[in-house]
Amino acid sequence: AKFLGRKEITAVEFGVGDGAGLLNMIELADAIEQETGVKFQIIGFDAGSGLPPVRGYKDHAELFRTGDYPMQDRDGLVRRIEGRARLIFGDINNTIEELKPLLSPNNPLGFVGIDVTLYTATAGALRCLEWAPELYPLGVSMYFDDTLFFFANEWAGELLAIKEFNARSKHRKIGEDRSVHAHRPHQHPGWYSGMFVCHVLDHEIRSEGP
Repeated sequence: AKFLGRKEITAVEFGVGDGAGLLNMIELADAIEQETGVKFQIIGFDAGSGLPPVRGYKDHAELFRTGDYPMQDRDGLVRRIEGRARLIFGDINNTIEELKPLLSPNNPLGFVGIDVTLYTATAGALRCLEWAPELYPLGVSMYFDDTLFFFANEWAGELLAIKEFNARSKHRKIGEDRSVHAHRPHQHPGWYSGMFVCHVLDHEIRSEGP
């Protein structure tokens, strides 16, 4: 946001569960705003009823079942985040378009956290990266939670969704975040490998310069 001279940016979590991650994002946003002056719009997406239908090996049916990870206290979480974030409930494949009008060139999509477990849900969430280039900074920081276990592979789950996204998208490419291992402290190295960047190759600054 500061690189582009923006004063606001949007952070989204797909797969809120009981809300621990979303509440952590709210806390971090307050600290970052005090440090940088950049304000955050925080949005969470969740089915509310647990995982949608699990369909075969692509959804890691060996590990997960339909209905896993339901939100335990939906009303309580809504109350806790009131005025600090918003929640959008429903199947991501049906609700993803609700995010688009909440973005603007002055409030681009800067962070996407994906913790939806399944290939089908991840593929739906990644549609948020297919809109006009001015709705993003040059690179969107991303975290994929379900990429760091023994059965994780590029033929199933979140990694397959990334692979297919890159194959069909000419000017949006998701790659590993090469900065975290080199330029961050190492208290939490386990999750560093889950950090990615969606590079917006058709952003005007990439061709015209700052």
